[in-house]
Amino acid sequence: KKTGLPKKRIYDLTFSFFENPGYSPNYSIFGQRLAELQRKAMSKGVSRVDFNTFVASKGFPARRIFEKQIKDRFKL
Repeated sequence: KKTGLPKKRIYDLTFSFFENPGYSPNYSIFGQRLAELQRKAMSKGVSRVDFNTFVASKGFPARRIFEKQIKDRFKL
């Protein structure tokens, strides 16, 4: 009632992880890798906004491709 979202929507968002056991850990693991790449980029003078804007613009490429694009763009 507080969110204004239908119960089914909340259920679907909350419990979709149970249907795909590897889904949640994948996001967590790659999230940590992105944080590491972000720190490296920022240590080279890249702003957090520039890094995050680039990452957000890429969509969902395969991990190896995504990491290569980030490394190439920010010379990591």
